[in-house]
Formats: sequence, structure tokens, C-alpha cells
Amino acid sequence: MSFANPTYLWTLLGLIVPIAIHLWSKKEGRTIQVGSLKFLKASDSSQSSSIKLNEYLLLLTRLLLLLTLTLILAEPQLKAKHQNVKLTYLVEPSLLLNAEFNSMIDTLESEEPIKLLQKDFPEIDDYDLEDSAPTVPNYWQLAQDFKSLRSDSVIVFVEGFITGLKGMRPSVKNNIEWIQITSDKEINEPLQALLKKDSIELISAKSNAHILSFEKLRISKNHPQLQLDDSNANVSVTTNTSEYTLPVVQEDTLRIEMVHAIKTIKELELLEVSFKAISKHLNRPILIIKDTLYNPNKPKSSDLIVWLDKTLVEEYSGLQLIYSPNTYSNEIIEEGSSRHIYHLTKPLNTKTIVNYHLPEKLLEVLAIRSGLDEKIALMDKRIVSKNELIPNAMDTPDHSEAKMIPISKWFWAMLIILLIAERLFAKLRKQ
Repeated sequence: MSFANPTYLWTLLGLIVPIAIHLWSKKEGRTIQVGSLKFLKASDSSQSSSIKLNEYLLLLTRLLLLLTLTLILAEPQLKAKHQNVKLTYLVEPSLLLNAEFNSMIDTLESEEPIKLLQKDFPEIDDYDLEDSAPTVPNYWQLAQDFKSLRSDSVIVFVEGFITGLKGMRPSVKNNIEWIQITSDKEINEPLQALLKKDSIELISAKSNAHILSFEKLRISKNHPQLQLDDSNANVSVTTNTSEYTLPVVQEDTLRIEMVHAIKTIKELELLEVSFKAISKHLNRPILIIKDTLYNPNKPKSSDLIVWLDKTLVEEYSGLQLIYSPNTYSNEIIEEGSSRHIYHLTKPLNTKTIVNYHLPEKLLEVLAIRSGLDEKIALMDKRIVSKNELIPNAMDTPDHSEAKMIPISKWFWAMLIILLIAERLFAKLRKQ
């Protein structure tokens, strides 16, 4: 038995208190002089013995009460050893689309069900490919959870996509074998359709195990490859292999309003350069409006308001970026108290703009590519080598892990029983 809070065991010294009270309450018999013993009755020896027994039972009950209360505070726990399974197979969900791999799975011999490389490691038989499209797992994060499998050895079948490597490479047990299965499958699909006057600018992504590239192609609205609906909201794109339906994005001029003070002229100029870089990158016009005061009566609201002085900030319901330098911040732009408020946390100069990638962060705030990054991540089929994929190995002693089982609830039940017994013995003592 072990204790979660062993320092409370010092309260066992309190057991001295009821013992001291018991000994202190014992009174020596007094001699009383009487004239005659004629009218005195002999005492019942059995009754005296009963009184003494009740005294000792009451003392024992109170000692047990204090002992039980101490154990509850110390939170006793029992160790329960778990027998690990010998071997566990994990499979990346996207491999289930590979017919050759599926035929290989049937030949695997395992006492335990084959599991998926997903959160909580569900069994492969419970996965429905028709209802859920496979997503790229976070390999390193899931590797840290392998200990929950309680397995002596783990064999992981993965494709090893580059988008599955996130965060810092962890250190895990050296009982894991990674088997990388790659394919020559290539994806070439349209991502987005932009409306450009009398034409459609089609952005497509091409990806295989080695590359991810993008292509822009401007096609006339009347081209037989395209078919717009009546409202110009969606377009059907016909390729050599299949047909895709994409929403049509109508790009208007972005309006950026920057409210500044005289002391923030330098920051104003640097931000203006950053927005011009975004305009060139997107091939989309950006109108920058510079004011020293915010005018809420303008006929059209801005897509983004940048407050370069916190004293000038006024109530506004749209997207806002507030310049508020914070030396303890790790990012140049951080989310504020609500979804539409962001804070520019670094003093603006050429070095911070380059080192913290300010234009890219501003692009994320504007959410111009909202939803597009998720599509790109799903289409990115680039893979890494096995050496880059596997976590660092960590040597650990070969023994079964022990799980701690709290047993405080049983002592609570004992405490209630002892309280009832103590009251009962105290009542009998008085009688």
C-alpha cells in the first residue's frame, strides 16, 4: 500500500489524545464511613464488568475513528499489476484504401484486434471508410500515447506524410517498429475557382510522394471544360478523369483602414508595405485608408481596421488588429478577447517583420484562404523518409507497469460505521 499524501500520517500522533483522556478520567475509589452495612446491597459484579467493557470498546472505537480519518486524508492506494499484451498492430487509416495492403492485413496473426493509428486507437473493424474520409494522423503526438496500449511490442504501418509531423520529435519506448508503406499515387485536382470578369481563374494542386505544386489557369467562362450555374455561385470543372464542383469566389478590393497617431508613422509605413506584398502575392487589389480618427459614418465598412494607438480604439464589430507590444509574447499576432479581435504584439521594424513572417500572419487574420489550407493538407501526398519519421528511442526497464488503485471510498464507509458505533457505545456507557 502507498499513499498519495503521506504527510498526513503525522496526524496519527493524535491517537495519544483519546488514550490520555481515558486514563485521566479514571478516578480512584473513595472511602465512605457508614454506621452499618445492614442496609447496603452487594453490587452486581457482571454489571461492573459490562461498564468496563463499554469503556474499552468506546476507547477502541475512537482510536479507529482517528486512524480511519488519517487514512482518508493520506489517500491510500493499492498497486495492481497489468500483464501487457505481446504484440499490437497499428494501421494508418489511409492505408485501408490500398487494396494490396488490405490483402496483407488478412495474413497478420495477432491475439489482439488490429487497431487504427487514430486518437484512442479504435479497432479496425469499427472503422467505416464510407462515412469518414481518412485524415493524416499526428504521428508524434500519437506515439506518446502508445503506452496506453500496454503492449510489449508495437508495429505501426504508416505512409509517413509530411503533414503528419507536427511539434517536437518525442522520445518513446524502443519497443516500436515503424513500417513505411508508400505508393506512387498522384493527385491532380482543382482547389479553387476565382471569378475574373469574363473568365475563371482555376487554381489546381498536384501532389505525389515527392512534390506539391500549384497551377493557375485562366479559362473563359464559355469554355466547354467549365459550366457555371445561373447564379455564378458554383462551377463544374471537367478533367480527363473526373468532374469537380467548386464554389466560385468573387474577389473584390480589400479595404484596410489604419487609424494611427503621429508617433506611429513608422509602424504605419511598415504595415503598408506588408499589405502591398500581400496584394502582389494574391494578385488582388488592396485599398489602404489612413486616418488619425475613426469615422463610423462611412458608407462602407472596412474588411480590417488596424488600430496603431490603443488610445484611439473605438467600438467596432468587424475584424480588428490592435497594436499592443508585449515582450512576453512568442507570436507577432495573437488572438484577443473575441474572434474578431487580434493583437500585434511585437515592435515593428524590418527585422521583426522578416523573422516573424508578418505578411503571412496578416494573411491568416484576413482569412482569405479560409478552408483552402485544409484542402491542401488533405491533398498533400509528400512523404518523409523513415529516419525522419520515427521518434527518438528511449530505453526503459523491462517490467510490467503498475496502476495505482485508490481505496479511500472503503475507508469512508468504515468511518460512517465507526461513527454510529461510537455513539452507541457512548450511550451504553452513560447507562
